Amino acid sequence: MANNQNPNIGLNNVANNLNQLVQQLMANANQPPSELHLVSYPDFYGGEQDPITWMEEVEQAFEANRVPDARKIPIIVPHLKGSAATWWINRRVQNPAVNRWDDPMAQPLSFKSNFLRQFRTVSLEGKWFSQLTQRKQGPTETVEQFYLIIEDLFRKVITGGNYFPEVAKAHIFLNGLRPELNRAVTPFMPNTLYEAYTRAKAFEYSYLQNPYGNDINSQSTSNQILTQLTEAVNNMSEQLKPRKPRNFKNNNYNNNNNGNKPQIICFKCNQPGHVKTNCPLNQQNNN
Repeated sequence: MANNQNPNIGLNNVANNLNQLVQQLMANANQPPSELHLVSYPDFYGGEQDPITWMEEVEQAFEANRVPDARKIPIIVPHLKGSAATWWINRRVQNPAVNRWDDPMAQPLSFKSNFLRQFRTVSLEGKWFSQLTQRKQGPTETVEQFYLIIEDLFRKVITGGNYFPEVAKAHIFLNGLRPELNRAVTPFMPNTLYEAYTRAKAFEYSYLQNPYGNDINSQSTSNQILTQLTEAVNNMSEQLKPRKPRNFKNNNYNNNNNGNKPQIICFKCNQPGHVKTNCPLNQQNNN
């Protein structure tokens, strides 16, 4: 007689297999994602190179490549060149030791804070501030393009701890706009940079729809208006000049009038050159 297998043994085996599968899936889920190499890392040389933009590009590459914090410093050190490489060689042996990428609670130990403090120089800050206050919108530059440049300069200057009230930001932005846009937006007294930008963009759209009707401050349009006013004044002056009386003499007189007076005919002798009272026949009759 065949032995009957215990059905519980089969169920236990299935349960064990399922348990192992679940544990494996959980272990895989807890593993950090594998590091990628989708975005390359820029080099930094120091000097006049912008450290803020470089740091932003590096951190964007870290995110795209799924780089864990512990790997960030080893990855980026080979991309420090020139004076930047010299700085790191000296800094890494100093105390406190830099052992993390970015930690707001421990900035002396963070690479990012040490890096920006070293290469965000007073010279660069002064350069950015001058660009911010002196930058003017170009003749073919759109309001949006100008706004993005001004906003980027504000970000760089503020990163160093400088503070600009929103009203001051709006004033600097308006001061850099082209004259026709500045005069159109300023009366609204925008209180924020973004408000000044949106109003300027709206007026820019209006000017693009009707450039000659609105852009009264441009040089070419001003010249056109000046020319039209000059022509109008000249026409008015011509109309105000005194007019000469018109000559209504008959055609025979006009045709024969060559500068000589018409001949006089004597009614007594019918001879030309004198009148009846001076006729020679009068003297003969008296004799």
